[in-house]
Amino acid sequence: MENRIKKAYFDEYIFPINPSARREDVSYDKFLKRYKDDKYYVYLFVWEIKEDSTEWSFFLNEIEYTFQHEIEFVVYRNSDRSFYTIQKSLDEQLFSREDFEKALIDNSIPFTTE
Repeated sequence: MENRIKKAYFDEYIFPINPSARREDVSYDKFLKRYKDDKYYVYLFVWEIKEDSTEWSFFLNEIEYTFQHEIEFVVYRNSDRSFYTIQKSLDEQLFSREDFEKALIDNSIPFTTE
């Protein structure tokens, strides 16, 4: 499954911008959690942590999440082989806000909310 997700990420996000890129060079930072989605699964990743960035935040259902660095979260839904934002994943009820927070805590990703 990991290779399928990396290939899909490459095809959707990297190759259109950089046709000389190599699929073998695609990697992600951390797998966070797998959620059941009917008879398929949804996968939540931290694709990239931008270590050279400063404090970063985003809103999710009117709650502000703040992290030490900018983080690119990726959600891959196996049933339709598509990528989703965290917000769209919540809207589609692929997982809950509480599930997202638990995945962050379980994987030692520090954050605050307001």
